[in-house]
Amino acid sequence: MPYDKKMSGLTALSAKTRPNQELIQLFDGRNKDIKPTSTKVLDFGAGNGRHSEAIRNLGYTVYSYDPYNGKIDGDAYAEVSAVAPKGNLRFGVVFTAFVLNVVDYDEMVHIVNKSEHYTAKGGYTVHIVREDLRRLKGKQEISGKGSIQRDIPISQLTDLGYTRLGKLFIKERG
Repeated sequence: MPYDKKMSGLTALSAKTRPNQELIQLFDGRNKDIKPTSTKVLDFGAGNGRHSEAIRNLGYTVYSYDPYNGKIDGDAYAEVSAVAPKGNLRFGVVFTAFVLNVVDYDEMVHIVNKSEHYTAKGGYTVHIVREDLRRLKGKQEISGKGSIQRDIPISQLTDLGYTRLGKLFIKERG
């Protein structure tokens, strides 16, 4: 069951929800293992833009894209846009935050491939997933609100070439 626009409001957290601190540390210099070398960032599946806003406040140029929660005529550099980056636009860091848990496996692979497509050579693709769904043991369920909630076994991302760094899954584009 792929992600459905009708369900997007049920899975996107409020823009007022505190951004994930481990992801923010990647951008604010506290993470000693990886440092973005470009100020251009793509928040792929931005929801309501809470991570985009926090990263913009650190001085990065962030393109916020979410096909379900974005605005068709929105300025992706100031708000969440439903329009994907066009042409050969590439970013130093492309990330998804809590997106992969709300889609089935096939859609997850599609999102991973698409996010890697937007990553510039020498840049990083980063995914962070919910860690509180271990009770599902690799399966998915439909929440009481009707959205997919899926545990993602670590191997599903490491088998795609990602390295786990804390709660982040990171892949450098060579």
